[in-house]
Amino acid sequence: MLLPLQPVKKNGVYKSSLKTRLKALTSNAIYGVDNTGNVRVWAAEQCLLHTILHVDSFRERFVNKHVLELGAGLSGLCGLGISVLDLCSSVHITDGHPLCVKNIEVCISLKEAIEEMKQSTYVKALQLKWGSLEDLQVAKDSVKAVREICP
Repeated sequence: MLLPLQPVKKNGVYKSSLKTRLKALTSNAIYGVDNTGNVRVWAAEQCLLHTILHVDSFRERFVNKHVLELGAGLSGLCGLGISVLDLCSSVHITDGHPLCVKNIEVCISLKEAIEEMKQSTYVKALQLKWGSLEDLQVAKDSVKAVREICP
């Protein structure tokens, strides 16, 4: 299965179709959200996950918590990484772009296939577009939660 917007391999070389490139360029017009999160895994996400994995005092803050990752982008790396630790009760990984959410769903499926025999943390991918007052309340609650975790 090919991930959305993933180039196709032809004669040993990866090439993306014109349709794929145009879709990426016009993402904002098509989906109402830009495509920056579907470009790559960002260094900040890698750094945060590295910190969670290697700093005991930070990792312990996730025990039995419900985690919400906002703007997870291409793979939801941080949320998936946290879920693999099996410390938290659940992880909800969100992004505003529907193709990011599809990518994250594929990543979750792969994670679940690998962990088939193991009890694991509940993980779900959801589309969350910012723009309404309800979204602002989620953001406010999220910032409050982050401040509690990282005083």
